[in-house]
Amino acid sequence: FVAPHVVGFFGPKGGLVVGMSLATSYAALFGSATLEEPGSDEQWAVYLLACFCTGTGAGVMWTAQGVFFSNTCAAMSDGDMPSILTSDGESAVREAVTAALGGRFAAVYLFMDVGFKLVASLMQGSVLGWHFGDPMISVSGMFFLFACLSGGAGILVAVFVRAPPPAPASMLKASCAPPAFRLWQRPELWCLGLVNFTFGFCAAFMNGYVNGSLTCRNSMLGVGSIGTLMALTSLTAAGCSLLFGVVAQNIGKGPE
Repeated sequence: FVAPHVVGFFGPKGGLVVGMSLATSYAALFGSATLEEPGSDEQWAVYLLACFCTGTGAGVMWTAQGVFFSNTCAAMSDGDMPSILTSDGESAVREAVTAALGGRFAAVYLFMDVGFKLVASLMQGSVLGWHFGDPMISVSGMFFLFACLSGGAGILVAVFVRAPPPAPASMLKASCAPPAFRLWQRPELWCLGLVNFTFGFCAAFMNGYVNGSLTCRNSMLGVGSIGTLMALTSLTAAGCSLLFGVVAQNIGKGPE
């Protein structure tokens, strides 16, 4: 309920900057937490604050991305922006544009995720079961480095990214609670909700159990290999995003 109001006030571009700022705070706070005594009240306090930042930031960023994406697709399909399917000034079918752009967006997003996770493993001196040296940087230093990169990306978005023109039926109209509640009547929303529930469960299972209880205690893998293992998951998702984007362009995204 917070995210639509933030995006409605700042706009989709401003919402992205706010979300990225909170994500930067999360990385910096997580790095600070690793410097505290393990299991101490101070460490848990910083952890919880970091979780609040990443949860709020993700909600704002995903909402802003949705509005930004919707407006971009509308502008491309109307010929107001260069389209990835047609030449300048020509219109395109909205569904085809959203399918193509969605697949590419997801692939770029996930390939970046793969890259940073591999870098995290390399900086810890491990790739899967191969340990080639001592860590190049401490865990806290790695989080601070990623926080700086995140903050720099937010500045680039604020300075150089141009927001697309708002679509006639912009998602910003969903900034009030009653319209959001009315969407709950649509069965498609509940299907998407179950997907999000599954994603959340898998993320918790991977990070809390597989990485925490299995990978860390494995003599061949260890903590340094967590980034590589998680990168393989993202790499699979990135490849599937490109595949499903092509499939959606040809057969549609679902029932009308």
